[in-house]
Amino acid sequence: MNEKSNKKDSNISNKHFEILLKVCLVIGIIIISGFIIYYIFTPEPGYVTLGILNEDRRAENYPTEASVNESVFFLLLLKII
Repeated sequence: MNEKSNKKDSNISNKHFEILLKVCLVIGIIIISGFIIYYIFTPEPGYVTLGILNEDRRAENYPTEASVNESVFFLLLLKII
């Protein structure tokens, strides 16, 4: 009689364990799905590059003096990624 009650208790504890395992797996799948959805719909952070270039399109030897009615040539580089 003692063996029957042990088997019955064992079956009950196995069923509880299976239920707990299934619940944990479902919760884990939901959490991981949330992370995947967040990663897909969140854009990568970009950056902006700003530069000033001279007449030769180099970042050196800028004009240091200018006077009224005199043209000064330089380029602004704006790169957005």
